[in-house]
Amino acid sequence: MTSAASSAAELRRPIDPARVLAGPVSVCVDRPLLSLDRPFTYDLRGELEAGVGSLVQVPFHGRATRGWVLGRAAVDDGSRRILEVRRRVSPARCFDERGLELLRWVSERYVAPLATVIGRALPPRVAAEEEGRSGAAGIAPGPIARSDGVGASTIGPYAGGEDLLGTIRSGGGAFVLRPAPEDEASAAVDAVRACLAGSRRALVLVPESEPLPATAAALLDAFGDRAVAFVGGGKRARYRTWLDIAEGSFDVVIGTRPAVFSPIGPIGLVYVSRESHPAHREDRAPYYHVRDVALARARLEEGVCVLSAICPSAEAASLGLPIVAPARRRWPPVEVVRPGPEGRASRLVRALAQADRGFLFSPLPGYGVARVCRACGAPAACARCGGLLRASEGSVRCTVCGADGRCRECGSGRFGLRRGGAERVEEWAGRVAKVPVRRLAEGEPPHLPGDGEILVGGPDQVRDLGPGGLDLVGIL
Repeated sequence: MTSAASSAAELRRPIDPARVLAGPVSVCVDRPLLSLDRPFTYDLRGELEAGVGSLVQVPFHGRATRGWVLGRAAVDDGSRRILEVRRRVSPARCFDERGLELLRWVSERYVAPLATVIGRALPPRVAAEEEGRSGAAGIAPGPIARSDGVGASTIGPYAGGEDLLGTIRSGGGAFVLRPAPEDEASAAVDAVRACLAGSRRALVLVPESEPLPATAAALLDAFGDRAVAFVGGGKRARYRTWLDIAEGSFDVVIGTRPAVFSPIGPIGLVYVSRESHPAHREDRAPYYHVRDVALARARLEEGVCVLSAICPSAEAASLGLPIVAPARRRWPPVEVVRPGPEGRASRLVRALAQADRGFLFSPLPGYGVARVCRACGAPAACARCGGLLRASEGSVRCTVCGADGRCRECGSGRFGLRRGGAERVEEWAGRVAKVPVRRLAEGEPPHLPGDGEILVGGPDQVRDLGPGGLDLVGIL
């Protein structure tokens, strides 16, 4: 087996002359306006050694403006003068023909200028990182080190599992994978291993980078130098990693939303982990969803897209894709009950009284929210800024400016509270449970409850803890 690291020198070879363009070319000018969302024709000199995806500088309305070469333009009839491309800005190609096809799909699907989509798909450029590279990025990916499918299969025993693995090795299509909670990370490793066995590369998309999801950690551990985490980091580190990916230095790329555009190829698998997670939606233009772009990329590159989630989204379920899941149910029973006062449903109270290990999810901090001043009867509001007042650790403070809670009408510090929050849940649950109940302290690292313990916490206390073997998880 040839490692990716040992072939780095071979990957950084000169650009294929066939990919160098000369003459009239179409350029996407970096002016992200829908009114200018069309290619402009410029004359490209062959000695610039530019081609599809090259970042160039062109004159536009009297100013030097950057743009991206999209390909050859129709031959002009000579009735008008074509301006020349002034220079090639970077030796690295930002995308190839298939990458451009995906970028155009995103532009049309989300009604966004192509320049906006290209800008969002690329990391910030750091020119110093391009030194010593010959410009093969995005043009000539290196050979893939073949990997034989070894080790016990997680997906194989699933209903439809063998069909999924066989398609990943050599076919194309899309699947919804519903791994058992304890199989979430190993199922991703299984799918990527099948992809590499077919001599194709894999792209795995995770919703978050902090903390690093268990799925990402398992892949990095399983594939070592062949895999890279394209998440977080400074501008220089991100651009260096992007260039290495484009040169074919890695067979497996694990990343967050922007990684769906990473220049890895040939793609055999696009694996979306926790597909239903809200962080897969981009909150800036062009507002794409990773699920949709991953499906489009797998279709364009004739690979396989796997939408993996313990509980898939309604959008994924509506696609009518083949579902791969354990042959027998391995999920714990879930009950939805009508909440009582402060969320205390009678069924939850009975379960809490019997539990030895449990977790109560309470997203709101504190003991309660101040509603009315006991002195003058005015609605409670911060005397300094008018913000919301919350009771916590025996005192009332403003949630906006942090000032001590004082009535803005009379200055009193006595308020009527609407009780609710992690501190209040700890109080009433401690009276019901047969084992100690406590809140996770601020700054305490997330962890599972110990034996004979029930923890109360919010979203930051439940990230990527994995299956816990708990008697009870209550979501209030």
